[in-house]
Amino acid sequence: MIKILLTILISFACLTFASVPVYTFETGADAKLAIGGSNELKRTLEAHQPIQVYRICVGKKKTNCGYWENTETKKKVANAPVTVNKGDGNLILKNVTEADSGSYYNGEVYLSVQVFPPITD
Repeated sequence: MIKILLTILISFACLTFASVPVYTFETGADAKLAIGGSNELKRTLEAHQPIQVYRICVGKKKTNCGYWENTETKKKVANAPVTVNKGDGNLILKNVTEADSGSYYNGEVYLSVQVFPPITD
């Protein structure tokens, strides 16, 4: 019960004090994020790691895309597998964990993602 109230309180506070969309998911869920028409998405995680960037593979561009990249080391980040739902402007993060919580943004969209453990009573 406390986890439910905490989730509602955090979501309410974020929506009240900012105009940033807040997405909440349970650990293990597939997170569908509306990212618009951009071919790139950045994220800053709550674990205070360096910024990570995800580039969508488009057309003949098949290198340096399709994975999260650490912007400081330029190396792939081992994290949630990502797939793109082509044609509707959504990015799907498969099997999210609490480590995926943070801010996701590009030139068109800024949103907050919160991942919580499953609620059990």
